[in-house]
Amino acid sequence: MRFNMSNAPLVTVCIPIYNGERFLEEALISAFNQSYSSIEIIISDDKSDDDSLLIIEELKIHNQKNFDIKIYSHERLGLVQNWNFCLSRASGKYIKFLFQDDILDSKCVEKMVTLAESKPEIGMVFTPRELIVNDGMKVPFGVDILHEFWGNLQPIQKGSSLLKRRVLVKDPVNKIGEPTNVLIRKEILDKIGNFDCNLAQLVDWEMWLRIISCYDIGFINEKLARFRIHDKQATNQNFIVGRGWDDIYKIWLKVLNEPVYHKVPLSTRLLIKGNLLYRLVNTLLKALPARKPDDLRLLSTYIKKAIMS
Repeated sequence: MRFNMSNAPLVTVCIPIYNGERFLEEALISAFNQSYSSIEIIISDDKSDDDSLLIIEELKIHNQKNFDIKIYSHERLGLVQNWNFCLSRASGKYIKFLFQDDILDSKCVEKMVTLAESKPEIGMVFTPRELIVNDGMKVPFGVDILHEFWGNLQPIQKGSSLLKRRVLVKDPVNKIGEPTNVLIRKEILDKIGNFDCNLAQLVDWEMWLRIISCYDIGFINEKLARFRIHDKQATNQNFIVGRGWDDIYKIWLKVLNEPVYHKVPLSTRLLIKGNLLYRLVNTLLKALPARKPDDLRLLSTYIKKAIMS
């Protein structure tokens, strides 16, 4: 099915930016080259101190489809808050994130929207992505084949069916990928909320869990996005400075306790609780020799919360 301007739902391509000059040109041109016609582009600059905004202005000549482009430059919000700022300015029926380091296939939006429009219960559509590895970076195990850890995936499946799979709690925990290879139905965010600013490293995975627990999930077995791994990206910087090491504990506690996850089956809750306690106790035992009081107190608090969940 090919859309035309008369029946194509609007898609908001959200491009959050912070000091993105290195790869920004490739990302923007891939947005301008989309085969899908009904697109608005939201660019949210988080007080960059490089030439990101200048590059954006220079690249506007490549917007030959005359997509509506809105550029916002604001005081520093931080990574996750900048994602949510993009959402607050989006008018589309669907949200398509494109990160400043990444690239979309020219038919990415068209193919994702086609699947999403086939069933209103679909909350999100995801695809595999190709990795671009820069600067001699080492790729962690499984990062290039995240979707394969689910086992068999259909073009459309109940999110609850994914929650019941025991691989849910096994590493790598994020078996969907990053926002660049996901399309979100915008109206569902009114019910499940935006990205959680209290997380640092697994923000996207927690959002995918919320969607999976409430909606059907679409899957296209084609690499329709390219995800770049390099030493300057935010996720690697978070890892280097130690932010986000406890995200997985926070997320599983959210699943066990917060109302938005009320549809998660009991069998899945028991699986998560057992895995959470196992991870916490092992982490606590490894942390004991270092005798870092703050870490030990935090881990003890998590263990108590897990037991009470």
